Amino acid sequence: MSLEAAVQENTAALKAFTAALSSAALLNAGPATGAAPDKAETKTVEPKKAPPKKATAKAEPLPAAEEAEQGADEAIPYEAVREKTLATVKDHGRDFMAPIFEKFGVTTAKDLKPEDYYDYLQAIDRATAADAEDEVA
Repeated sequence: MSLEAAVQENTAALKAFTAALSSAALLNAGPATGAAPDKAETKTVEPKKAPPKKATAKAEPLPAAEEAEQGADEAIPYEAVREKTLATVKDHGRDFMAPIFEKFGVTTAKDLKPEDYYDYLQAIDRATAADAEDEVA
């Protein structure tokens, strides 16, 4: 089957699917005559009002250590690690990443353990911040 035939077949299938969805939506929409529904069918539901909240003490900001623990508990996807690594290598070069990789005992970000992702990203942030300070000074 040629590519053009496959595209035409898929287009026809999508049009049939769209038509089926449209007809199903019309069937579920109910009467389109504009007649008022029976009173037995209608039921007015009043939204429940939430009880008033009691005044509480203002939440104090978390110390940095507690914030770090909370951030470390969240699952960080590998894609975020990959993007950060590539951006850092692009901006600072591969040699800049060598000490960070060495700290974690890996040669690429692929070799990192998921539980190390948070610390790895923090290490990159610290290194880039230190590099930025060196450039300013």
